[in-house]
Amino acid sequence: MSTSDKSDIELAGCLRRLLKNRFIIRRSNEKWFQAIIEHRQAIQSIFQKRYFCLEINETIGVIYLRPESEEIEERIGFQMHKKKSLSMFSSILALHLRKERLRFYMNPGSSEIPLISNLNLREFLQTFNQLKVDSQFERVFRKAIEELIEQQLLKETQQDSGIYEITPICDVLIPGDMLVAIEGKIKAYFSRFGKSWSEVKKSESFDLEEDHVG
Repeated sequence: MSTSDKSDIELAGCLRRLLKNRFIIRRSNEKWFQAIIEHRQAIQSIFQKRYFCLEINETIGVIYLRPESEEIEERIGFQMHKKKSLSMFSSILALHLRKERLRFYMNPGSSEIPLISNLNLREFLQTFNQLKVDSQFERVFRKAIEELIEQQLLKETQQDSGIYEITPICDVLIPGDMLVAIEGKIKAYFSRFGKSWSEVKKSESFDLEEDHVG
């Protein structure tokens, strides 16, 4: 097989993975992350003709496709990767993850990557718990964790370990200019229960200064 043929096959593999996966994370797939970077010009040329942009963020290690505009997305009738809105409790945890990830990189610890435990997530979500029955809360909690894993914000380090990596997808899905808007929705939601925001969130604050990487 010639070098040209090998390059074409590798390019085809890059295209297939970009269309199949919502995100390519360097830490999870170093080989194809680097291959996409090597073929970036050819890939950009292919997708630009179809009104999609190749986004490469080497700082956080994430690659993904995005439509040039929502109008283009609607016109061609193709929703990239079946985007899904998070539930209220998943959104609360996502904000918590975003802050924990930022805190990790501002004050690195012994771990190479930002990690969080199932216990930490459960205790944090309990702060917002309006459910009277523990079994109801457990169902809500499990569903929230499943959503975060599905959306690639969390990745379990080992099966049934209860320890998760907070992935760089948090930075992509929750850029700085979205934090205020999401916080406002959460405030409005809990105010319906007659509970002040300061009482609900205790010492947590989501007023972060951060880069917009999305």
